Amino acid sequence: MHAWTRLSLPIAAAAALALILPTASLAAPPPPASTSSATHSTTGVDALVLSGMHLMNQMTIQAADLAKQKGSTYQVRMLGDRLARDHAMSDSHVITYANAHGVALLSEAQIAQRIQDLVTIPLGAQPGVPQPGGTGAMQQMHQTVQRLQALNGAAFDRAFTQFAQQSQLSAVRMLTAADQKLPKGSGLRSMINDDIPILEQHYSIASQLQMRNAAEAAQGGA
Repeated sequence: MHAWTRLSLPIAAAAALALILPTASLAAPPPPASTSSATHSTTGVDALVLSGMHLMNQMTIQAADLAKQKGSTYQVRMLGDRLARDHAMSDSHVITYANAHGVALLSEAQIAQRIQDLVTIPLGAQPGVPQPGGTGAMQQMHQTVQRLQALNGAAFDRAFTQFAQQSQLSAVRMLTAADQKLPKGSGLRSMINDDIPILEQHYSIASQLQMRNAAEAAQGGA
């Protein structure tokens, strides 16, 4: 498993990180598989991993676009911008890989039915964090995105940063599980291992914003 990226930066610097770290740092899509290496792409694992990544990207982009518009602080708006850019780049790589390897993406219902084929290892459950198994995590993310549409101001900021923190951690856990299921020579495995550090950076930035929100809420209630 990859070590967590722990950014010991002031919150203003963490927010600036969303601007200065380029989306180009995300993995470029692997080249199309040769005839000899393409066999595993038609198995269920590739379709499940790619579909899970696509769904996670789409829901994160929806929430991030709301943060760009509704965030009441510069830091929240910049986190939204960073998530939107990086997950859009990741999704373009997912689509490119799927098309190049002839993998049909699954529907959300199909993902829910088959996710346990992928996530069969203990992932270290953490209270309040959506786990990449069954329909629970997907339902929770959908509900949060819907709730964000009705929130404004500090309430929106708190809900969005919590969503960002939890969703990125859940994504890392899903991809870590996928890494253990895919063949060592898989181009998809290489792609997701390059994406994991970016998700870890998102998690660190969101976590620092969450800590600041909690400190401000505590001061306001004092």
